[in-house]
Amino acid sequence: MAALAVRVWNAAVAHFRSVLARVDRFVPARVQLVRALMEQGLIEEASAKVATLREIAPKYALAHAARMFPYPVAAQRARLLGALSACGLE
Repeated sequence: MAALAVRVWNAAVAHFRSVLARVDRFVPARVQLVRALMEQGLIEEASAKVATLREIAPKYALAHAARMFPYPVAAQRARLLGALSACGLE
């Protein structure tokens, strides 16, 4: 999360990938990986991660992400929700 906050996207992606290598079905890491990939402009890969998220947690939606990650800074919350929405999460 710190890497996301300071916009070090490569470090954030590496961290979330390492978490998912250990716990493949860990939804919070998968959600944040989508954001980090979108921040890097890797839209196709981020969209594929959302597709996998739907398989793991079919009822997961933007409202869940908003509750799971209650960023106090509106711009940060908007970046997360915008990334997820752009990849097809509703």
